[in-house]
Amino acid sequence: MYRIYGNNSGGVTFVDLNITVLEPAPEFIPLQSAYVVERGQLLSNIVVGNIGGNISAWTITPQLPDGLVFADGMISGTPSVNMSSIVFTIRAENTGGFDEINFTLQVLEPAPLIDSTSASIVGIRNNSIEPLVLVNSGGMASEWSILPQLPSGLTFENGTIYGTPLVNSTSELFTVTALNEGGSSQFTFYIEVFEPEPQFTLSTSNFLLFRGVAFNAIEVSSSGGNIASFSIRPPLPSGMFFDENRGMIQGVPLIVSPEIQYTITAENSGGTYQQLLTIQVLNQGPVFTLPFETISLTEKVEMAKFAPFLSSDVVVDTWSLEFVQGEQLPEGLVFDSTTGSIFGRPAEVSPLMNITLNATNDGGFYSLSFTLKVLSDYDGDTIPDELDEDDDNDGYSDKEEELKNSDPFDSGSNPIEGFEVIIPNTEISLGAWDIIGMMTGIPLIVFLSFSLLTRNKRTARFLEQLESAKSRKDIAAVAEAYESAIKWRLIGPHQGMRLERIRAEADDKLEETERQFKYKVEEKYKQLEPKKEESKAQFFDKVDQTPLVEQSKASAESEESDDEQIAESEESEKPTGEDSEESKESEVKAPSIDAEPSLIDENGRQWYHDDEKRYWWRDESQHEWSLLDSKDSE
Repeated sequence: MYRIYGNNSGGVTFVDLNITVLEPAPEFIPLQSAYVVERGQLLSNIVVGNIGGNISAWTITPQLPDGLVFADGMISGTPSVNMSSIVFTIRAENTGGFDEINFTLQVLEPAPLIDSTSASIVGIRNNSIEPLVLVNSGGMASEWSILPQLPSGLTFENGTIYGTPLVNSTSELFTVTALNEGGSSQFTFYIEVFEPEPQFTLSTSNFLLFRGVAFNAIEVSSSGGNIASFSIRPPLPSGMFFDENRGMIQGVPLIVSPEIQYTITAENSGGTYQQLLTIQVLNQGPVFTLPFETISLTEKVEMAKFAPFLSSDVVVDTWSLEFVQGEQLPEGLVFDSTTGSIFGRPAEVSPLMNITLNATNDGGFYSLSFTLKVLSDYDGDTIPDELDEDDDNDGYSDKEEELKNSDPFDSGSNPIEGFEVIIPNTEISLGAWDIIGMMTGIPLIVFLSFSLLTRNKRTARFLEQLESAKSRKDIAAVAEAYESAIKWRLIGPHQGMRLERIRAEADDKLEETERQFKYKVEEKYKQLEPKKEESKAQFFDKVDQTPLVEQSKASAESEESDDEQIAESEESEKPTGEDSEESKESEVKAPSIDAEPSLIDENGRQWYHDDEKRYWWRDESQHEWSLLDSKDSE
């Protein structure tokens, strides 16, 4: 209380007065109207600004959520609970009055924060996967989602992926989203589903095949996942094929192959699987034929090569001969173990022996037997004694000498008394009557001229008749004529021997020609058989064999081109005539030398029938088939 005095001369007076001084009322600075904070997140202090008087008291209504504190106009702290948006009022008072301010406060759940220790799922079809669990270190998610859709068989639930994939799937990116009122969180990962690892089995792991022979397909039996592709290493032998889709081996091996280990590999998305197998390709066991089953040779005479016949696809590694009781080839004969052939010139007589020819290759062996003998040739004229009508070459037949008690193997033993003198280096011979004639006074020059003109011309005539003979019957008639001439001394013995040798060669050629002719006529007869009205003998008689004979004779001309030289040297030489044949036949397109013959005769000659033509081939020295007669079919 205050007293106010007043005085003057009149006196003194006072008045009591109470004076109260008030604080100015509070005046708030405006706040933002709304505040949002996450649970567990430190709140940025909310401070109420006052530009009024000092505030004596602060209040806030309603009560703040747990974790937040209001003091002296400031809200601070970390909310520990969620709270929906609420209007709060802060009031400040003093003696001068009060002020209030309103705002909203919301405490949200923190946004989810999801993660996983694995960034991918790798599964195998029809096998359960290891579950993928997402860990949320943020606020509780109120909603989960995943994109794109999981492969069939897999399930997504509350942040966990589990199940058994039923289909394959390439690597694909998936996104999981966790959502709440505080926000969202995403996690990405890959899923890949493989086919189960392939597996397969083989019926056997070792295969033995033969060149040129088809085999049952080698197949695999799958027992694992579906196989995308197969492969094999190393490459298969030529002619064999591998199916990369089915893992199958098939074909016909064309070459020989040693035992090789192969690896078959099966692949799919789940992995690879391998199996080993061995394949060996051998030649087929050798098969061959022989030109004939008996070889009859003459001592000191070169034999025609005896060679087995093989088809072009047969391979022989080794040839061998097998003898009975330690026998061996006669001296002078050679066996070629690479071709199985026998050739050479036998040096001496050998009795009949049984021989087995063996062919061996990696696929087996094959054998054929034959007999061989070497006949004697006393006079060395290349004609074996058992076929030679004059073994001692003295101009008298063996029969004639035997009948007259003369030794057929002694040229000095003659069946009649007499002699013959051959003038050296000439073809002139003088018999007993010749000598008598000379002694009786006939001039030598007259006799020599008579001998030369008559005997040589007569011999030439016989040679011409032999060369022009069309059949073996013609040859027999010529032989009978010159044998009579020898008997009456119209030709000399050595001229008779020459004629006999040429007769034998011509007879052999015509014999073979007639046999081939008969073969071809029989073929024609068979073709005409459905409409035949005559016997086979009548049919044979109707067919003209002159072209065949003329062809054979033309072929023989070149082989006899050395006859005059043989006559002069009185030596037996075997003409070849191959040059003329080759030049004549080179214009003909012959079949392959490997063509299989239709027939093989006892002399080693092979005959081939090609449609309307016939070809022949003697031995390996002749390197192509020769046309026998291109007009035979006409």
